[in-house]
Amino acid sequence: MENQISNVILCTVCQSGATSLFTCKDGWNIHRCAACDLLFVWPLPPETLSEKIYSQDYFDGADGGFGYVDYDADKAAMRSTFEKYLDYIEELCPEKGRLLDVGAATGYFMSLAAARGWHVYGIEISEFAAAQGRAKGLNVQAGTLDTIQFDENFFSVVTYWDTIEHVRDPQSEMKKIFRVLAPGGLFACNTPDAGSVIAKIARSRWHLLTAPEHLNLFNIKNLRAMLKENGFELVRFGKLGKNFTLQYIGQFITNTLGGRCGKILGKILRSGPIGRISIPINLRDNLYAIARKCANQQQS
Repeated sequence: MENQISNVILCTVCQSGATSLFTCKDGWNIHRCAACDLLFVWPLPPETLSEKIYSQDYFDGADGGFGYVDYDADKAAMRSTFEKYLDYIEELCPEKGRLLDVGAATGYFMSLAAARGWHVYGIEISEFAAAQGRAKGLNVQAGTLDTIQFDENFFSVVTYWDTIEHVRDPQSEMKKIFRVLAPGGLFACNTPDAGSVIAKIARSRWHLLTAPEHLNLFNIKNLRAMLKENGFELVRFGKLGKNFTLQYIGQFITNTLGGRCGKILGKILRSGPIGRISIPINLRDNLYAIARKCANQQQS
């Protein structure tokens, strides 16, 4: 969906023209919607840039400034959080059916869900990561919901862990999710919270303003509104902390602080066995949401 008419920049979620430049960071303009408070990147980066960002380096090295030193090791530290998300999902959907994980990466969450009895499918934009998932015996296809087709009402659950903020057109994405979910099925996501205290205090220096990786940054109010507009009822939301490896923290320090001291400290934390040590962190600037597809709702 084109979000610019003449010289008016429209919010990617509510389509309001009451937007203004929030900040320019690393050469990318981030705008704020006065109507719903969404933070969004405009102009959007070319789609070909995604192929470059989500290459092998994103999941194995992060030398390009984005991603993970070692995706599987960094996510393994967060296992308890993913297991908690599955607990919440299974409370609402005790009959374990088909689960689609979008932004599946190398399939870490898929493996956890499969071990609990779910029939798992995955979509991942990175050819490299999808291949890693398939090497584990998982059904991970490279592409997006635009390029990979499923039958209507096919899934019981669709998950977007640390993914919805990367999507170029979230309204269009929600319509695709609605189509593949069965009536009463669940959509679950976690995403940076632009309405959090730390985001409001840090403003343009908030560490999760990472264009062109993060394109749309939500709060619970505009996320709820987008869900409702697309036929979903928000049934659970909150904030959970995660365990982060020191190598992940070191990469964050390198990217965020920069400079000689930041690079040296980041390198120390990324090096050797020390990098695999994990510690719990909850800045309360990341939210999770679980929404149910309304059984009597028709696709618009």
